[in-house]
Amino acid sequence: MAFFSELKLALRFARRELRGGVRGFGIFLACLALGVGAVAAVGTVSSSVDTALSRDAKALMGGDIQIRQTHVPASDEAITAMESMGRVMRMVSMRSMARPPETQAPQGNATNGVAENAPEKRRSSLVELKAVGPNYPLFGAVTLEPALPLADVLAEKDGVYGAAVEKSLLMRLGLAVGDDLRVGQSVLRIRAEVVREPDRPSNFFGLGPRVLLSLDAIQSTGLLRPGSVVRYVYALGLEPGVSIEQAKERLQAVREPGWQVRDYKSSSPGLSRFFDNLAVYLTLVGLAALLVGGIGVANGVRASLEKKYEAIASLKCLGATRRLVVWTYLAQTMALALLGSVLGVALGVGSAYLAAPLLAQLLTVPVAITPAFKPLALALMYGLLTAMAFALWPLSAAGTISPARLFRGYGEAGPRRPSWQAAMASACCGAGLIVLTLLYAHNARLALGFAGGVLAAMAFFRIAAVVVMRVAARLPRPRKPRLRHAIANIHRPGAATPAVLFSLGLGLTILVTVSQVDSTLQRSISEQLPKDAPSYFFLDIQNAQIDTFRDIVAATRGITRMEAQPSIRGRITAINGVPVEQAQVADDVRWALRGDRGMTYAATPPKGTKIVSGQWWPADYHGKPLICLDSGLAEGFGVGPGDTITVSILGQAFTPTIACTREIEWSTLSLNHTFVFSPGVLDNAPHSWIATAYTDSKQADDALFEAVTAQLPSVVAIYVRDVLQDVDAIVRNIGMAIRLTAAVTLLAGLLVLAQTLAANLEQRYYDAVVFKVLGATRRDILVTLALEFLLLGAVTAAVAALAGCGLAWAFVNAFLMTQYAPLMGPLALILCGGVLATLALGLFGVRHALSKPAWPVLRNE
Repeated sequence: MAFFSELKLALRFARRELRGGVRGFGIFLACLALGVGAVAAVGTVSSSVDTALSRDAKALMGGDIQIRQTHVPASDEAITAMESMGRVMRMVSMRSMARPPETQAPQGNATNGVAENAPEKRRSSLVELKAVGPNYPLFGAVTLEPALPLADVLAEKDGVYGAAVEKSLLMRLGLAVGDDLRVGQSVLRIRAEVVREPDRPSNFFGLGPRVLLSLDAIQSTGLLRPGSVVRYVYALGLEPGVSIEQAKERLQAVREPGWQVRDYKSSSPGLSRFFDNLAVYLTLVGLAALLVGGIGVANGVRASLEKKYEAIASLKCLGATRRLVVWTYLAQTMALALLGSVLGVALGVGSAYLAAPLLAQLLTVPVAITPAFKPLALALMYGLLTAMAFALWPLSAAGTISPARLFRGYGEAGPRRPSWQAAMASACCGAGLIVLTLLYAHNARLALGFAGGVLAAMAFFRIAAVVVMRVAARLPRPRKPRLRHAIANIHRPGAATPAVLFSLGLGLTILVTVSQVDSTLQRSISEQLPKDAPSYFFLDIQNAQIDTFRDIVAATRGITRMEAQPSIRGRITAINGVPVEQAQVADDVRWALRGDRGMTYAATPPKGTKIVSGQWWPADYHGKPLICLDSGLAEGFGVGPGDTITVSILGQAFTPTIACTREIEWSTLSLNHTFVFSPGVLDNAPHSWIATAYTDSKQADDALFEAVTAQLPSVVAIYVRDVLQDVDAIVRNIGMAIRLTAAVTLLAGLLVLAQTLAANLEQRYYDAVVFKVLGATRRDILVTLALEFLLLGAVTAAVAALAGCGLAWAFVNAFLMTQYAPLMGPLALILCGGVLATLALGLFGVRHALSKPAWPVLRNE
C-alpha cells in the first residue's frame, strides 16, 4: 500500500512540475524529435512501398503463378497442364538492337514533337524486347500514349506488325509515333508510346528502353535462334477453386529442368529486398542520431535538476525518500519524452510525404504514403527507451542530494553516483533497443554489429577525451595568458571535452564515413573503372557469326584488344547432391541460386587466371565433366575440389566435379564467367558467344558500333560507359538518401554541442567576473573562449577524421573491394564546418553570461 501511495504522490508532484511548461527542454525535445523522426520516416516509406507491392502483387507478377525458363519454351504437355487450371499468358523477353530502316529519315510529329528538330542521333540502340500474347496483361492495364487498345497497337496491318516503345527510345533515335523501327529481320511500326506496364515494378535500372510487340512479331524478327539468351515466361490466372498449392502440385508433375516457379506472394523479391536492406541501413543511421540525441536528453535532465537542487533538498527535509524524488522527475521526464517522440513521429510522417514524388519517379507502382502502426510504434518505442536509458543516470544521482544543501557551505563533496538499480535499469533499456533493432532488421549479424559499433564508438570517444585532456594537462604552459587559459579549460574538472567529443565527434564521423565511401564509389565508377574497362560488351553472337565479328574488329581502327568466349545460361539445382532449396549457403552468395548464370567452357585457363585451390585440367583433357568455380562462390557454398555442382542447361542436368577454384577480379569488367567447364561437355550444345572490345578513342567506339550493328544486326552491343553512367546516377540517389539521414545525426550532435557548451553558464559567468576583477577586458575573455572552442572543435574534427577515414577504409576494402584514397575536398569541408560550428555555438551560448554585470557576484560572495 505504501508503494502505491508513494507512486501516486510522485505522479502528483510530476503533474505540478509540468505546469511550468517545456521551457528549458527545447533541445531535449528537438533531439528526440530528430532521431524518432528519422526512424519514423524510413519506416513509413518502407511500409508504404511494401503495401503497394502487396496490393499490386498479381499485376506485378503477371498472374497468380509465374513460370520462367531460359533458352527453350515449355513443352506442349506443360502448357496443356497450365491451361487446365485457368488463363495462361505467354511472354518472350530478350535484348536486341533496334534501328530505323536505312531508307527512313527521322520525321517530326506535330502531336508528339519528339523527333522534330532532333539533333543527329546514333543509328542503333540496345532495347529490351517484350513479346506478349493476346491476353496480356491478366491483371492491371498497360498505359499507352495515345490511349489505344494494346491489341490494336501490336496487330499486323498492311503486312507490318506494330510496336509500343518507351519515350527514351524515340529520343535516342530521333523517331516519333508513326515511324518504322527495324528489329532483327523485321520492320515494326511504332504506334504508341509505353507509359506504364503493370508487371514492371521499377525504373531503377535497365540496359535499354522497352519495346512491346506481339509473339508473332518476334517470330518474324529471326532472333529466336538456338543459343540466344531468350527468357520464356508463362503467367497463370487460376480459376476459382484452384489454390496456389494445388496449382504448384499439378505443375510439379510436368515440371521441366530449369523452371523458376513463383507465386504472387513473392511478386518482386529483388525490389522488396532492395528496399528492406536500404530501410535497415537508413534506420540504423537514424538510431545513431537518436543515440547522439540521448546525450541531449541526459544534459537536459541534468540542467533542469540543477535548478531544483534546493527544492529536492527541501523535499528531503520533509521526509521524501530517494525513490520518491527519482519517480517524480522520471515521470516528468518520460512525459516530455513522450511529447518529443510524438513530435518526431509527426515529423517523420511529414518527411515521408515529401519523399513521395521521388518514389513516383523510381517506381512504376503507385505508392500512397500511409502511416502504419508498426513502424510508428517502433519509432515511438525507440524514443522512449532512449530517453529512459539516458535520463535514469542523472535522475538517480539527483536523488542522493542531502538536506544539508539548504545550509550554506554544506553542499556534498565529490560527484553524485546513481544507484545500482538505476544503472541496471539503464542497461536494460539499452538491451531493449538492441532487441527492437534485432526484430526490425531480421539480420542478427547486422543488428549486433550496430550494437557493437555503438559501444565501440562510445569507448573510442571516451578514451579519446581522456587522452586529449591528459595531453592538454601536460603541455608546456604558454606565455600568452589567453592561450594558457583556453588550454586549461579543456582539461579542468567539469570540462565539456568528453561531451563535445562524443556528440559532435560521432556526427562528424558518420558524415565523414558516408561521404568518403560515396565519393570513393563515384570516383571508381567515373574515373578508375573506365580506364581499365572495355568499351563494349557484345552479346548473342551466333556460332556462324563469330568469325565475321572477328573480321569486323580486325578491320576497325583503334581496337586495342578483343576477348571472346562461348556462353550459355544454366541454373544451379544441387550442391553435392543436395537441392539448392535445402542447401546451407552463405547469404552473400545466395544470389547465384536465384536464377540463370552465365557459363562457358575452355581447354586452357583464361588469361590472368589465379588458381586458389585445386588444379586446372590438361589442355587435351577428355574425360568426366569438370568445372572451375569462382573462389568466392565456392567458399559461400562450402565446397572445394572434389565436390560436385549440378546445373540444368537447356533442360538437361549436368553434375561436374570441381577441379579447381579461381579468384576473379570483377572490378576490371573484363570477360569472366563464374563457371568454366572442361572441354567436351558444352561444346555441341546450342550456345552463343560474348565478346569485349577495348578501344583507344571515342571515334573507334562509334566506328565499331556502326560496323557491328550494320553487318550483324542481331548482335547486342552494350556501351559500358552508358551503363556506368546509369549506375553512377543510382549510386548518387542512394548516397543522397544516406547523406541526408547522416545529416540528421550531425544536426542532433550540433544541438547537443550547443547545450553542452552552454550547460555551465553559471561557471562561465563566475569566471568572467573573476577575470574582470583581475583586469581582463571583455575582449580578453572573448578571445580566450574563442581559442578554447577552436581547440575543442579542431581536436574533435581530427578525431572524427581519423575514425571516419578508418571506417571508410575498412568498408571500401571489405565490401567494395577497391582502393581507398581519402578525398581531401569533402573531408576538409566537413571538418572545417565542424570547427566553425563549435566556435559559433560556443560563443553564441556564452554571450548572455559575458554581458551580465559583475556586481551581483561580488556582493553575494
